[in-house]
Amino acid sequence: MNNKLVDGAINIITYSGDAPGFKKIVDELKKRCIPYNSILEPTANKVIVIYWLNGKPKHLNECKGLTWLVDLLGHKQALESEV
Repeated sequence: MNNKLVDGAINIITYSGDAPGFKKIVDELKKRCIPYNSILEPTANKVIVIYWLNGKPKHLNECKGLTWLVDLLGHKQALESEV
């Protein structure tokens, strides 16, 4: 895990690698060969996903090819179940 946002990657901020949904998000990103970065932040109270591009956050809804991630993040129960 890194401690800085990585440009051009999906950045996942989490309080633990065991946080609900973290593993599912990482598995889906790996499966699709999408660059990602994990940031450990003990004060976070949930898993936060940020797409950082050109030094600014970019809304996931504006990104072609990431609608599946928006859908996944919208389904808390699917995220928390380990498939």
